[in-house]
Amino acid sequence: MAADGAADLVTRCAALREVLPGDAVFSDSTAALLYGLPVWRLAAAADAPAHVTLTPRAVVPRRRELVVHQRALSADQIQTIHDLRVTTPARLYLDLAMSLPKEELAVVGDALLNRGLVAVAALDAELAGAKRRRGLRLARTVLPLLDGRAQSPPETVVRLRLTDAGLPPEPQCPVLDAYGLTVGHTDLGYREARLALEYEGRQHAEGEQFDYDIDRYSRFAAAGWLVIRCGRRHLADGSTELIARVRAALATRQPTR
Repeated sequence: MAADGAADLVTRCAALREVLPGDAVFSDSTAALLYGLPVWRLAAAADAPAHVTLTPRAVVPRRRELVVHQRALSADQIQTIHDLRVTTPARLYLDLAMSLPKEELAVVGDALLNRGLVAVAALDAELAGAKRRRGLRLARTVLPLLDGRAQSPPETVVRLRLTDAGLPPEPQCPVLDAYGLTVGHTDLGYREARLALEYEGRQHAEGEQFDYDIDRYSRFAAAGWLVIRCGRRHLADGSTELIARVRAALATRQPTR
């Protein structure tokens, strides 16, 4: 979410706080956006309803700008950011598992780890203490797939799809030259095959980033690496075309000896 959009959300949540019960906690996608996480493909419009969690009760607030969840939260599942009560990152991961599919949950999980908002041990402890509930199985399935080295949502999605296809890549894979010096890191890579996979958003076609990429890929090529570049269209149709390209490239690349 853009900085101005984040500021708008904080302002809106602060206004809502004044009319909500004292135990209200901002949760789900609203908490994710307050943490600055990439809630991939979820509506993040400034006027989207805010998600709040309340202790179960007979009567709950009904307002057009709210989505109310009734859940019992312990004190250690709540923290304050922007002077607002929100669910902790570990609890947020568990709650989002109720509404997000596998890839989108992994995107949030990777971002939580990458930004140092939570550790794998804390996520594991949260899931271990959770009672039987919707989304718990998915949360447990996705947890071992998370990797804090992921730099963007598309990198997470491509990594999961390649892994599901039996071709697990290494995130931020180091590229070494003939002297064993690191000349860069790939978004995703295969060390033995010296195969790099680079996801390029629109920013890669602009100004200094474009020039930087040319030099970077030249260093990779000089080190004997083949670079496969991909973009937004390669996320469509389950990335079948991209997976086929990676599989074919790996079949022709001999491991480094």
